[in-house]
Parts: sequence; C-alpha cells; structure tokens
Amino acid sequence: MPSDALVNLLNRSGYQAIILPRTGLAPPDIYTYVKPTLRRRGPLADYVDTSDLIVNSGRLSNIEGQQTGGKKYKAAVDLLKSALEVLGIGSVPKVDLKFTGADSFVFSFANVTYLSVDPTKIDKLLKTFKIPRAIGPDAIEAGALHIAFEYVYSTTLQIRRSDNREFETDVSGKVAEFIDVEVGAKIDVAHNSVISFSTTDLRPAAFAYRAGRLMRSGSRWTFEPEVVMRSSETSIREVAPPNFIAAEAHVLRVVDEPFSNAPDKN
Repeated sequence: MPSDALVNLLNRSGYQAIILPRTGLAPPDIYTYVKPTLRRRGPLADYVDTSDLIVNSGRLSNIEGQQTGGKKYKAAVDLLKSALEVLGIGSVPKVDLKFTGADSFVFSFANVTYLSVDPTKIDKLLKTFKIPRAIGPDAIEAGALHIAFEYVYSTTLQIRRSDNREFETDVSGKVAEFIDVEVGAKIDVAHNSVISFSTTDLRPAAFAYRAGRLMRSGSRWTFEPEVVMRSSETSIREVAPPNFIAAEAHVLRVVDEPFSNAPDKN
C-alpha cells in the first residue's frame, strides 16, 4: 500500500501502521517481519509469564494528516480507501469527491483509544524466553522478531476540506449518491463540511502499534523499543534515538500465524 500523510504521521509518533484481521487483541504480542510479510506469532504470554504486566488503557487525540487530491482527486480517493481499509472497512464500491469543490483534504482517525504495557517491564521477563526453531538466526539478527507493547484503535475516519469551508454541493441526506461503503459501516455528514465514516463493530481492530525488537546476544535476550546504535555504526547521534518501526512509510497487512510449536513457558 502506498505511503500517505497519515502513515507518515503515525511513523513520526513511533507507530507501525497495520491492517489487522482480528479484533479483541491486546498487548503484548510477538511479531516477525520478513519483507514483505508481517506475521503475528501470538501473545507474549505463550512464551513467558506476563501476569505481572499491567495493561493500561485510555484515549488519544485525533490522528490527522493533509493530502492534496491532485488530478481527478485520485490521490485523495486512494488515501480514503486505504484509510478505510485500515479502519476495517475494506469495500468501497464508489467514491466521488467532486462534490466537495476542493482538491486538498484533511483526513483524521477519531475516537482513538489505546491499550499498552510499560515497555521497561518487558526486559526482566526475558530470562526464560525461548523461541521455536521456526525462527532462524538470520531473522533474529536482522531484527525481524519484535514485541508490540501498544495498540491504537479507532472507530471513525473523518474527512474535511483543508480550508475548513463547506462542501460545494449540499450532500445532507444524499451522501450515498457520491460515496458508497460496505455493510457494517455508516456515513454521517456534519454541517456539510465533515464526513464521518464509522464502523459498527463495537470491538474495533487496531490500526497501528508501537513495538520493540527482540535481540539476542549469546543466550541473553534484550528488548529494544528504540533503535540502538551498533558498534559498527560510526556516526554519532545527537538527537533522541527513533522508535523501532518494522517498515516505515508502509501499511502492513498482518498474517495471524501463531507458532504451532510454541515452547513451554515453564
């Protein structure tokens, strides 16, 4: 899926954008990313005792970014379809944004919530951590193995003109003539200036996560939520290290594939 303003905004906040096929997931979860496939390998609790971890919850501000529509609104339409798919609305048979009278839009995820665990508490759990043989040493050294310690969720995507003016055409009560979405989603228009797409699923899928790499030195495992400078890198970092992101500027579709031979955590 192409990069867009929302994905870049998520990356700057330390989040990996995802399309997750399941709802009801909570951190921490284990993932592997070997380009181009992101696989969810199951909860960390399948591998170590996580009973002391506290899952925190709360609300976040809207996450928004601007997109210029360009010729025939193609860029804006592509972004709208991509953002709706991330939200869990995968089928959008018809989109016509000409009624807005604009070619530059602001898209935002609204009603954003999160579940997270303290990443600093994960390191001490790794003394007994073992992984199945399915994960080879090359994947580990490449940083493919990581733990998602925070998920963010949303039920609503909003779109408005970048200049915040009303739409050129009054679409109150007839937005379906211009935009059609699949069953399980609804569209609302407020003040003929903001369109909201909402999923009717009361347990929304996560659309992004924050994570840290699992790295091994001999028999010792470490958890790295930030990108750690290696001895082979000679440059000196003068700013705070970036958060680990599996694939910047991309939305990754998650393959839910727990290990069939998960080791006994005892």
